[in-house]
This record gives sequence, C-alpha cells and structure tokens, in this order.
Amino acid sequence: MGDSSVFEHSDSFDSSGSSMVNWSLQLPETHTAEFEEAVAFKRACEQHLSAQILTPPSSDLDSLSEGEDYANNPFHDPTLSSVSVSTTFHAAANLLHIPTDLVLISSDGVVFHVHTGQLLGASTNDFNHLIFPNAARSSIVDTVACVPEPAAVLNIILHSVYEISCTHYHPPLATLIAAVDAMPPYGMSPKVHVQRLLFALILGLAPTQPLAVYALASRHDLLSLAQPVSSHLLSYPLDSFTDELASTISARYLNKLFLLHVGRLATLKQLLLPAPQLHPCTPECDFGEQKKLARAWVLAAGYLAWEGRAGVSIDYTLCPVSTCMLTWWDVVVIAVVDTSPSAIEGALSSLAPRLSCELCKLTLAARIKDVISRWSFAQVYQQV
Repeated sequence: MGDSSVFEHSDSFDSSGSSMVNWSLQLPETHTAEFEEAVAFKRACEQHLSAQILTPPSSDLDSLSEGEDYANNPFHDPTLSSVSVSTTFHAAANLLHIPTDLVLISSDGVVFHVHTGQLLGASTNDFNHLIFPNAARSSIVDTVACVPEPAAVLNIILHSVYEISCTHYHPPLATLIAAVDAMPPYGMSPKVHVQRLLFALILGLAPTQPLAVYALASRHDLLSLAQPVSSHLLSYPLDSFTDELASTISARYLNKLFLLHVGRLATLKQLLLPAPQLHPCTPECDFGEQKKLARAWVLAAGYLAWEGRAGVSIDYTLCPVSTCMLTWWDVVVIAVVDTSPSAIEGALSSLAPRLSCELCKLTLAARIKDVISRWSFAQVYQQV
C-alpha cells in the first residue's frame, strides 16, 4: 500500500533448524478500512501457518546430563516448555560439520535432530518416503516427520545410519531385533548395517535367546550370524517346534537347522559304533571276557546315540543282569539325556570300575579318549 504498508514479513530459523515466518505490523496513524482489512489478512495468514507448521517446544538440553538415557526423560505435557530429546541426536550434537535440518519424532514423543543427507545416503527409498531430497525441499513442513517406531528402536536405527556404536545404551536383544526388522521399510540393508556395528552386540546376547537370533538371521539372510548362533541350538528339541514358531524362520534356514541336527546325530553314531579293541588273551581275560565289555559298550553307545539330547542332566541307572544278558559287573547308562563331551565321557567311563583286567581298562580308556577328542572337534564345527 505504498509508503504506509501495513506489515512486512521476513524468514528466519530457530535453534532446531525449522524456518519461521516473522510478521511485523506497522500501524497507521488512523484506523481506516484499509487497516482493518490488513489486520484481518494478517490473522488469516497466522491461522494458515499454525495449521501447517509442527513446531515442537524448545528442549531443555541443560537438564540432560552427559550419557543420560533419553528413555528416562518422560514426554512432558505440551503446555510445558520442554520435550524429551535424544541425548545423542540433539540440535547441538555436532555429529557432522553442518547443522541438522530434519526433526524426527518417535511414536513415544522423543525428538531426534538429524541430517537429511545422511539419512538419504543410507536409504534407498527416501527413508520410507518420509523425507525428500534437498532439491525438492521447498517448505518448512518437510523439516518435521513422525515415525511409527518407539525411541529405543529409532535410536538404534539412527546410530546405524551415522555408523555410531550404541553399546553404551545396553539395548536388550528384543530392541535390537526390532531395530533390524525395521530397517528394510526405511530402505536400509540389514546385511550392511548389522555387519558393521550390530553384529558383535547381537551375537553377544545370542546365548540367551538363540532361536530368536537365528530367526532374525533367517528373515534377512544373515548367514554369517546364523552360523555361530546355530551351535547354541544343538540342544533345542526339534519335536517342540510349533507352526507359529516355524513361521518365524525362513524355509531355507529351517531346513538347515533340521539337517544340522540330523547330521549331528549321524556323526555321533559313527563315532560310537566301533567298540574298544581286543587285546591279546591272557589267563585272566580271554576272548569271551572281552566280548562282555564289547556288548556293554554297544548298549551304552546305543542309548547315547539314539536317546541323547544335549543340555539336560544325566540319569544313571544300573542295568539288571537278567535284562541285559550281561555278567554281574556290567554297569551301563540306560537313560542318558546329555551328549556333551563331558557327559559322554562320564557315561562311558562308568563301565571301567567293574573291570578287573588292566588291559581292558587301558583299551577302554583309549577308546573313550578317541571318541571325546573327535566329538569335541565336531561340536566346534557343527554349524548350519
């Protein structure tokens, strides 16, 4: 309106990187019709902006001690002056040499200040189409995005994007699994990001829930993770698999797991099959006496190979003479439920105390030593 323009506007940026529009009203000396029209226009603009701009309250960063877990900071009432902000991804974090230009808000209301270029570089689908390349960013509304993941999961994803270790947060295994499962929708490859930073963290927690980690590896074809984890599943009873449990593991990896168990039992049977070698006959121990040891070995080995399950206690039972068709000294294990090397050694060594022939004891000890040595070696290398 010429020299008496009613108001002017200028663009500026707040501390979070969100652009704001500042309106300054220049009042004319008298309330004319033009003045009333300008005021009404200004109010309409303000209402239009407030309906489009999502501006989170300023964060009280001084109240967050260094290394404090953001999950312990509750999301305050909107009427207050602060919200929960990630202690790693805040506006003053200086993770890169450029200021942050994007605000992500988790499903539980935690704010993460990040860089658009960093997320776009790690994603193949513009971070699940939540953001746009810099060339396409033309409005302030693109600087804020809400994600459906909770803060604990989003925190791990962003640490992977920035290639920062999240070990100091001590995330539980369930959170790590949820973060890896959430990567593909954001255009991130678990093969790349798990191998770089999360591999050792997940593998360290695998003994507590090996089947859950194996299922995770199967869903994302992480063979390098599935192989070491599968050694913890040697004791898992396959007959306890339910349809629901099997559906969490891909068919290829489920087949690998079944073949691992089948191959393991086949290996144990081959190791236990030969009985202790016969020694030259003596007046105290002839061929017939040595055959009794061989029969006792076959019986004990049979229960070890066909009834064995790793990771369970051993139940030793004396075999009645009338049942086993053996002599009075034959003590065998008829309820062995453990195939660990130490358990096998204990089960087979139970045959020795009743032996009176020293040569038989030596041949038995040599045979047990050979079985344990080869079985321990097989245990180490039995993986999918």
